[in-house]
Amino acid sequence: MRLVLALSLLVCVSAPVTAYAQLKAAETIALPELLRRAAKNPPAVRRAFAVLSRARAEASAAGALWFPSFVAEGNAAGRASRQIYLLPTGAYPFDSTAYDLRGTVGLEWSALNLARGATISARDAAAQSEMANGAAAQRMAAAQAAELYLRAGAASDLIDDAKLTLERRTRQHQAISELVKTGNRSPVEAERTKVELLSAKFMLAMRESDEAASFAALAVAIGKPATEPVRPATRSGEFVGATAVVTAERALDLAKKNRPEMQAALWAIASLREDYSAAIYERFPTLGLSASGLASYSQTITGEGINGPQYSASGGVFLRWRGLDPLVWQRGNVMEASKVQAERALEVTQQQVTAEAVAAFYALQRAKLERERAIEVLLTAGATREAQNDRYRVGVGSLLELLDAESLEQDARLRRIEAERDEAIATTRLLAACGLMAP
Repeated sequence: MRLVLALSLLVCVSAPVTAYAQLKAAETIALPELLRRAAKNPPAVRRAFAVLSRARAEASAAGALWFPSFVAEGNAAGRASRQIYLLPTGAYPFDSTAYDLRGTVGLEWSALNLARGATISARDAAAQSEMANGAAAQRMAAAQAAELYLRAGAASDLIDDAKLTLERRTRQHQAISELVKTGNRSPVEAERTKVELLSAKFMLAMRESDEAASFAALAVAIGKPATEPVRPATRSGEFVGATAVVTAERALDLAKKNRPEMQAALWAIASLREDYSAAIYERFPTLGLSASGLASYSQTITGEGINGPQYSASGGVFLRWRGLDPLVWQRGNVMEASKVQAERALEVTQQQVTAEAVAAFYALQRAKLERERAIEVLLTAGATREAQNDRYRVGVGSLLELLDAESLEQDARLRRIEAERDEAIATTRLLAACGLMAP
């Protein structure tokens, strides 16, 4: 059994050697810089802004509807012909070869198009919606990065706690081993403390592995490869604005006002409303101007033919009506249904956003109470541990009582670190839910 424990400890400690070497060279980053890079570099954010670029390009293309359309075409061709002429004196063939050059131009402008303005407005609103979606992606990326920052800092705190436990277990095992040598304690007690020492060594190795994993996750949060870990500059973060959220109602109001998801949904509805208007306006006639021109040149190479240039031009006013096209009428119905669907989606988004904000508010209240409880329990557990140490030294208390007190105080230290971490994470989640997590 001892051999198995020793081999397991050797594997657990030696496996992450490469990872720890990478941690020594890890980049150190402060929270403000982390939030700035999280709002810029992750692939999810870059994808959101790529969608925004496409929406802006579509809006710019829609604006081109105000300009006339110009079409030019040119071609060159060769001709070979044989014609039979019937004369009183007989039939005579006539052969000729020639080439023709021809060019045409056309210009058309819709002077009165009721659907044009609505189409342009729809594309502009769609671009605004994608801009809000980009802000939402930034908010989410910043919130996730801030949470990982806090978890990474807490992972380092847990390593310090594990080192303290290992130090105490080592001293405890040495002290009891000396008492065993003098005959004041049973050898079983030395073996029992050795088990606790091995457990503490394993726990430290696992905490170090957790720290390496948290640093890798933090690197991914700012768009770096997971193999290039990032170390937080501090083990906690200062988040301004959480004190403004004093009630659940205040959290709900802030979420409605500030969350970019709400703005994106509103702009999406505006875009679909304009699309619906454009679909209705397409049922009306379009009035415009058109002009065209033709220039050609012919040259006979052999035989007889008409040579030289020719020109023609025309212009006028047109009235185009597609009112009898069934697709034009059905498109309005489709756009109306899409608009109603977007309005229902806004209701869903509003419910989710407000529910998330209120839940985050109460989660923070609970996290504060949990931290206060953890601090009080740690104070009591520390006093109990000291008392049991004194009882054991004078021979009144048993080893099991001492180990129980040690475990109780150790668990209390762990709960305090986790409670402080959870309170900080709950703060970031509340800020993000209220739209106050600024990159």
